[in-house]
Amino acid sequence: MKGKILLALGFLATIILPLFPTSVSADTTTPSSKVIISEVKLGGDSFSQGTAQPKDPQEFVTLYNQSGSDINLTGWTLEYAKTNFDKTYCSDSNWMAHNVSSSVSQTVLSGTLKAGQASTPIARSLTDNTAGSLHLVDMSDSNNSVVQDLVGWGISAPCQETAAASTPSNGKSIKRYLDCNNLPIDTNDNSKDFAANQPPSPGTLSYPYQTTCQQDDTLSTSALPATTCEGIVISEILPNPSGADTDNEFIELFNPSLDIISLQGCSLQTTGSSKIYNFNNTSLQPGEYHAFYGSDTGLTLPNSAGGTVWLLSPTTELQAITYQNSLDDDVSWILINNSWQATFQPTPNAANVLQATKPCAEGEERNPDTGYCRSIATLTTSNLSACPEGQERNPDTNRCRTITIVSASLTPCKEGQTRNPATNRCITAGSSSSPLTSCKAGQERNPETNRCKAIATIASTTLKPCPAGQERNPSTNRCRKSTSGTSSKLTSVKDAATGSLTNNPHWWLAGFAAVGATSYGVYEWRQEVLQTLNRIKTKIPGISSN
Repeated sequence: MKGKILLALGFLATIILPLFPTSVSADTTTPSSKVIISEVKLGGDSFSQGTAQPKDPQEFVTLYNQSGSDINLTGWTLEYAKTNFDKTYCSDSNWMAHNVSSSVSQTVLSGTLKAGQASTPIARSLTDNTAGSLHLVDMSDSNNSVVQDLVGWGISAPCQETAAASTPSNGKSIKRYLDCNNLPIDTNDNSKDFAANQPPSPGTLSYPYQTTCQQDDTLSTSALPATTCEGIVISEILPNPSGADTDNEFIELFNPSLDIISLQGCSLQTTGSSKIYNFNNTSLQPGEYHAFYGSDTGLTLPNSAGGTVWLLSPTTELQAITYQNSLDDDVSWILINNSWQATFQPTPNAANVLQATKPCAEGEERNPDTGYCRSIATLTTSNLSACPEGQERNPDTNRCRTITIVSASLTPCKEGQTRNPATNRCITAGSSSSPLTSCKAGQERNPETNRCKAIATIASTTLKPCPAGQERNPSTNRCRKSTSGTSSKLTSVKDAATGSLTNNPHWWLAGFAAVGATSYGVYEWRQEVLQTLNRIKTKIPGISSN
């Protein structure tokens, strides 16, 4: 009888159990290669992290590698089941094998997901704001496919872990809660692991958090852990390294404090990618500069259009640094003297250096007058051609110039000549006391020019007296019209006559000649004179002609 009862119960179980949602645990996955679904965004408006990049898909899924190793996703699949999917196959690793009435669609994955990082958004149709299920399967080994994770949302979800998460509203996401180490939780219960109606944040792990720092069944979005990365600053951005940009771009962080600062829970994001790089067990020592290259972060930095780099804490945008567009090769955008500037000298993992001009090529130097590069003058006197005879090399220009003659090597001057010390030329020598030739008689040497000139100073006693109404110019000793009054003129004339008439025989000779000439004239013209006198008498009354 007891056996019949057990047989009946078993039969009933095969009929009743398929009517209830099946719960699939992720415990069957390999711990060293655990990848989970971290965010699911359903339909609605497109979500964009910035105008400098394409908009993210309206519907997407992001994954998170919570293992300690990079994982190659090539051959993995992400399968989506609609509400009409047969629940009896929820535990199967290949839902596509049971696809009836287009109830299942599949996305094949590729690429590598780094340890401790979230993937870029995986676009796929999820039937706007309707219940559904997703599972992630490692099918790289077709003989041993492993279900990595299962997520269901909505009351009508065909498959889920324990219980389905809530359906998000239009344009919102469901996201995994983070623990106090800023890592996504996975308790195998979708209703407790995911928060609904969250703003999309593709490629990043962000709010919300659980209430306490222990993973338990009491989860809330009201309590947040302390903010991390306090004091850390972005110090340098290199968006355009020479050669291939891939993997050589970097973002440098700096710890200016005197304390060790952990980056755990913080992240970097750029406008060049929807991906977000999450720091994992990284700290910066006091005064440490640390460059994070694209090869490590997977982030890209746009060059021609410029871009922005964000430093994010779990709850706060700590910094948003926008750098210039079209920066030249190997030009960094650096923080120096409390301002952002471009430099031609990148210094990853070291203090910033401002080099405002591009370094000159090898063999060149910068001309301080023009600011342009020029060839370095490498010629020396040892490899220059010899200068012609009578020339020497100018040490300042390395050019040949006429040799400056030294007096010791000069040809001696001729007799009667001496060497001018100013010109090193021979000049006529003067007397023993002077190198100048004596002036001629009646000349004197001008003290200002050392040239001979006529002597202009003759004694006043040898000068001829000036005529009446004139005076002697004391500067030139020449006669000129008198410039003084009448009395002075008379006095001057009298003085001049008084001093010279009695002692000058020329006056007597002139007088004697005048008397003689007058007597001779009277004698020669005596008849005419007498006739003239008689005519005058006749015309004057009272005078007799006799």
